[in-house]
Amino acid sequence: MEQKEIRFIDSNYNDLFKIPDGGYVSVKYPNGNTDKLQCRFIDDYHAEIGGDVYHICQWAEMMEKIGITYSPAEIDENTAIKAENIKFVEQNYGKINQDKFFKTDYGFEEIYYNPDSTAGGQLVYNKFDYDLIREAAKWKNDVVSFFDYLNYGCRQYLVDIDTPEFMDCLKEFINRTPDFLKDSEETANGMLKAAFNEKKKQKNEPER
Repeated sequence: MEQKEIRFIDSNYNDLFKIPDGGYVSVKYPNGNTDKLQCRFIDDYHAEIGGDVYHICQWAEMMEKIGITYSPAEIDENTAIKAENIKFVEQNYGKINQDKFFKTDYGFEEIYYNPDSTAGGQLVYNKFDYDLIREAAKWKNDVVSFFDYLNYGCRQYLVDIDTPEFMDCLKEFINRTPDFLKDSEETANGMLKAAFNEKKKQKNEPER
């Protein structure tokens, strides 16, 4: 697929430069302060720049009037990775915006996307072993307290949106079929059933 490019011009429609969709433009204000604004392609004559949509000529005229200069921004590798990952999240948010629970050899693993992290987004992995699930059984009639107990005692690790491994982890999350969805009574009952079945299985195994 052809890479979309955002065209920057002056107020006389002379081409200045182009940047790829999702790239950054560096702006320098009259007081000497600088900033980097992410840009998204809308169509050949419109772009989202720093969160606002402009006609490319409107942007050029406004920058000239205020006295702001701008140029393609040089960004570090992590910033580029983050921009690509954010774009992928936005394109697939309907598939990402859900909690998934997977049965494992040791218990269950919950995976979900947290958009509100300080990193700008992250995948959260909560690991619940069977012992912890059985301990939480005292809250089996209170689903909220049941999952609060699990979340307090679980092992957790995070994959931030600005890391190279995030994309592969997110694609795996999208493509995996969960055993249960969301913190629900059905999920709680399924986890408890598996945990106590595992305990019965251990008791019935012959001693070595």
